[in-house]
Amino acid sequence: MSFAFFTVLLGSFLFGLEPVIIKHLQMEGYSSFYIVFWLFLVSLAVYVFQASRKERVKPSLPLATSMLLTGAAGMGITTLLLTLSYHYIQTSTATLIHFTYPVLVVLCMSLLYHQSFTKSKAAACILSLMGMSCITNFTFSGRLPGYLLAFLSAATYAFYDVANEKGRFAKLPPYTKMAFLSLGVVVLFGFLCLIFQIPLLPRRPLDAFLTLSIGLMNCFGYVGVMHGLQVIGAAKTAFAATMEPVASLALSILVYHDTFSPVSFLGILLIFLSMFAIMRPSDTFSS
Repeated sequence: MSFAFFTVLLGSFLFGLEPVIIKHLQMEGYSSFYIVFWLFLVSLAVYVFQASRKERVKPSLPLATSMLLTGAAGMGITTLLLTLSYHYIQTSTATLIHFTYPVLVVLCMSLLYHQSFTKSKAAACILSLMGMSCITNFTFSGRLPGYLLAFLSAATYAFYDVANEKGRFAKLPPYTKMAFLSLGVVVLFGFLCLIFQIPLLPRRPLDAFLTLSIGLMNCFGYVGVMHGLQVIGAAKTAFAATMEPVASLALSILVYHDTFSPVSFLGILLIFLSMFAIMRPSDTFSS
């Protein structure tokens, strides 16, 4: 497996750590809008610093606009839709539905960009869906709006993955690109917090530290995923990113003492098998 594949695994592991801290902040009364705003504001500060030191690229106005909109929809709206779905269905069910996005990415790349739909990709899709079903212990309950919101989050994140590989801004330097994508989220959620009068300052030093921590996890998580998108493409990156719910499950067991069944363990094995299937040498992508 390539180094880029492992950077995606590392980035997904960092994303998987976030929900445990986010859950704590939500229990302390912080809004999801507050959390998303700070996730990307901290990331934005790091990206701007790195871009000013290493890249110093000024994209055209159309490219900048395209990145702002892609970031707002692909990163910001995805997070909002997924968070809202938790009000209607179980978190595990929402996670399962959201992580159908690798399958959507593969289908999109095959139908719209004529990349071959090989047996390895088909096997990866089936194994991934089976693995996510096992991790959630096949628990499906709740109301229809929750299912729709979770599926929409999968669709918007699939759009984000594909846009980062095939969009006009795909070849821009990584920190410049991530700065504009994150800025789109910060502007959108800053405006929403202003409209809904949501406080944006942490109330305690510990909350400030935790907010900064998840912001840095988010920042370096996206750096790892972005490197994967540039080197191994959207489809393989999407399947490597299924490490995220595995990391969340493991940390939830350690921190909140959640139960871990043999079926969940089987799900993890199936997800690992889906990663090996998508990384088969025969699954090369054309430019």
